[in-house]
Amino acid sequence: MTPPDKNTVVQVLRNLSLLLQLKGENAFKVRAYDTAADRLSGTPQDLATLVQEGRLQDLPGIGQGLAEKITELVTTGKLGFYEELKAEYPPGLMEMLQLPDVGPKKVIALWNELKVGSVAELELACRQGRVRELKGFGAKSEAKILEGIALHQRAQGKRKLLGDVLPTVEDLLTRLKAVPGVVRVSPAGSVRRRAETVGDVDLLASAPQAGPVLEALATSPGVAVVLGKGESKCSVRMVQEDLQVDLRVLPDEDFATALHHFTGSKAHHVRLRGLGQEKG
Repeated sequence: MTPPDKNTVVQVLRNLSLLLQLKGENAFKVRAYDTAADRLSGTPQDLATLVQEGRLQDLPGIGQGLAEKITELVTTGKLGFYEELKAEYPPGLMEMLQLPDVGPKKVIALWNELKVGSVAELELACRQGRVRELKGFGAKSEAKILEGIALHQRAQGKRKLLGDVLPTVEDLLTRLKAVPGVVRVSPAGSVRRRAETVGDVDLLASAPQAGPVLEALATSPGVAVVLGKGESKCSVRMVQEDLQVDLRVLPDEDFATALHHFTGSKAHHVRLRGLGQEKG
């Protein structure tokens, strides 16, 4: 096991400070974790050496209790107290702290007042105008949070494991197939190709009327926010996995062609165009 580095330990201590504030612990106890984080991040001494030699308490502000917790984290890679406390709150609370202009006080207010526990839920609350109503926020703060969320999402750019998103995709497919008039529904893109990881999820449906099918997606359980909705396309972001889903609805006679177009990889389409040019 590779022991956690100093930065990881410091972040755990800061997370503990936030969780204890959410729990309503006294200010002295909360401040002790922030102080310990400051001391560790500021010392040039090697953390592993301090732990091995039992010298953590040489740092001002780190008493026996905190020294024992830091030692447990460094030597085992986990801290039982932290894991138990984390389990009491949504995991998305910690990700919210990564947003610009969203510090611990704002996260606590958002959770206590609105029960907002993830970036996706925060985006929805902002778009609904609920965040501006909170004391210490306002319309400008709400707009800045939305800008920060957009930056965060671009910076993340992370793909998700196929196995993690399949349950959500299957639930959506079942819901869309149940809409009266729907002829066919299928995933496209990387989900249909069964790629190991996926970015956004593409869904295709064929039906005489697109409206009811698009509405079924927009009102699906688990949708955090509707990103856009037109005559034949709807894009949503799901709370689960912070996943974007794009649905296109078209006449059944166009379904096969569209499925081919939206499933092939970029390299595949480039190759097809090349073959077409070779054949004139």
